[in-house]
Amino acid sequence: MRLRSYLLPAAIIILSLILRLYALEKRASFDFDQETAAWWVKNLIVDHKFSLIGQEISTGGVFVGPFYFYLLAPFYLLTNLYPLGGNLFVALIALATMIAIYRLAKQVFGANSAIIAVFLYAVHPGIIRSDLAVAPSNLVAFLSATTAYLLTKPKRSFIDFALLGTILGLTFSVHPTATLLLPICLAYYLFTKQKFDLKKALLVILPVFLLVSPLVLFELRHNFLMVHNALTTLASGRNDPLSMINLLLVYWAGTLVSNDNVLVKIPLFLLAIWVFFKARGPILKLWILTPLLAAVLYSRHVPEYYFLLTLPVTLVYTIGFLLKGRTKRVLLVTIILASVFLGVVAGLSPGNQLGLYYKNEAVKYIVKEAAGRPFTVYYSNEPGEAFGFDYLFWWHKAVPVDKMPKKFLIVVPISSRIYNPSVDFGRIKVVILPEDQEKSE
Repeated sequence: MRLRSYLLPAAIIILSLILRLYALEKRASFDFDQETAAWWVKNLIVDHKFSLIGQEISTGGVFVGPFYFYLLAPFYLLTNLYPLGGNLFVALIALATMIAIYRLAKQVFGANSAIIAVFLYAVHPGIIRSDLAVAPSNLVAFLSATTAYLLTKPKRSFIDFALLGTILGLTFSVHPTATLLLPICLAYYLFTKQKFDLKKALLVILPVFLLVSPLVLFELRHNFLMVHNALTTLASGRNDPLSMINLLLVYWAGTLVSNDNVLVKIPLFLLAIWVFFKARGPILKLWILTPLLAAVLYSRHVPEYYFLLTLPVTLVYTIGFLLKGRTKRVLLVTIILASVFLGVVAGLSPGNQLGLYYKNEAVKYIVKEAAGRPFTVYYSNEPGEAFGFDYLFWWHKAVPVDKMPKKFLIVVPISSRIYNPSVDFGRIKVVILPEDQEKSE
């Protein structure tokens, strides 16, 4: 009987891996975040440079910690430093996230809620799309779901407290929004009026300190540069609270059904508000109000994914709420059918024609045409579309140099202008320039 209870969740998880790993190379992104990760791992493995910091975030002069990138390294070794290794790691993170969501939902609402929550996560086209791009934020949903699971356990062992400390420490190597789990945990501890236990507190604090220590060392060596930059950003203004509430509702609705149609969004907005006020206990409210307050206090543009921390908890609590009552179950069935339909449509769409596979094919073509001669590469591109090529040229051991007779032009994405001769790779065009001609646009 125990084995049978795990067959359906296992089947859903296998389905999710198929949806994420099928034709992986043709669907994988290879843009700024992915190239940054590839260079970081290359510097570690090839150049033996151990770093105290990871990737710089949008707040200039502020970096995440290095541990996400250290975790990436073994997977790059599996693919001989080809970037697809990072996508294998992200697929493993997706697997761990679904297990965490399943255990959280089962613990709080029961097995039926757990199965539905994991299924919606598995087939959600927006989540699948984000799981095809390597970025530190890949870990946010896993860390969030695991933290909520540990906090809602009726009894927590010493191992649970050590795991919680490890999770909280890793947030500093992922994304600034993930670090909001620390005040969430503190607020939960205060609201539930738990008795202080020094041993358990140390089991949480010590892993956090160890995992944050590289950033502390970096700050000591650079006169607390990141602290200064972060405080400057926080002091420079605020975001409109109503705009942030709207953005949060948009993200919450998108967690359930990946569709921007206003006729779909408005009912889901109302559902989200209803669930928020009806939910018992502090978990959902802490997971909503803390990121919302942080978004209001942040002075810069807030993209939707800044609310990624809320995803596991809002998904689990919404499903648990909808399973109570026959009328609500009709709405739940509608959400499930819509998610399945949108997932199938997304699965039938062509691969990422500006992604890893086509960029690599374009680079391979140039290297072949150069035939061992030094060559120069020019770009005609939309902003942000030329990332990834430099690393791939390095990987093929054929780095372009300036002012060589052999010249190529990479047009990305393909424009309406006619080039001759040229070869297309997805939405990337490679033009062989005459040896006396340079890029003209």
